[in-house]
Amino acid sequence: GSSQGVRRYIEEEIVDFARKNPATVVYLKPRRHRSPVLVAEFLNGQTYYQSLHMLGSDTVSGFMEIYRGHSGVVYSEQGKYTYSDHPSIQGYWNPTTNKEPASALYKFPRHTSLPQEPTATEMLQQLFNSQQNSDGGAEHFSQGEKDRLETRKQGES
Repeated sequence: GSSQGVRRYIEEEIVDFARKNPATVVYLKPRRHRSPVLVAEFLNGQTYYQSLHMLGSDTVSGFMEIYRGHSGVVYSEQGKYTYSDHPSIQGYWNPTTNKEPASALYKFPRHTSLPQEPTATEMLQQLFNSQQNSDGGAEHFSQGEKDRLETRKQGES
């Protein structure tokens, strides 16, 4: 029938697959008068459905291995509009490309924030405050410069 390869895979290989891959959960759900389907659910919420209709045991085993090693991230071919004899070897960008690797080990929700670098605005404010403290403020201006600044503050030219 249409599910003979799946039945053979279940009888001969599924137990070994489950032993070798303890992080992968395997559920078997008998369905009468329906073609067999492999449903792969990932921790990121993605779900893939693979029809196993009229497939052999080896092909079913191959699909199990594909989804076992899959991250669940939707793969899309990164095409470009220009031809190149030397394509990039840097790889494709993904959301975790420039992330700190240790962030994969964090337990969420985190009650402490991640270490953050000061923003450009904060750095400028610190620089300004340090100059104000070291110079003593506007005391390094001559009297003419102080008068000119006062008139500009009031909107005069």
